[in-house]
Amino acid sequence: MRWIVIVWFPFVTGCKMAKFVKEEGVILENHVIMTVTAADPIKCRWDCVDTPLCFSVNVRRMEATGQVTCELNNSSKTADPQDLIPSVGTQYHQMAVNKKYFLGYLLEFLCIFLSV
Repeated sequence: MRWIVIVWFPFVTGCKMAKFVKEEGVILENHVIMTVTAADPIKCRWDCVDTPLCFSVNVRRMEATGQVTCELNNSSKTADPQDLIPSVGTQYHQMAVNKKYFLGYLLEFLCIFLSV
């Protein structure tokens, strides 16, 4: 009888799930903690998720390069509504509270399991 041994080493360092709500034509001022340039707003969102104390992102598209400038904020319109101002051609992305349903719990379990 022959035995086959399969060893699996997942190279997962961590798993993060985040949801953002987008608003057109407004930005949050007075709370910028970092400015980054990216190819698209999705990269800005992940930069926020990876940055401690980041709760929202202001996004401006640069016409010349097609890239976006992202301002990571240490606050949100929920915490500081007086700082949300109109700004033509911009987007405001706020991290939302994730409501977990069965699938959310299952994905989180898989992330924890794979990172162990």
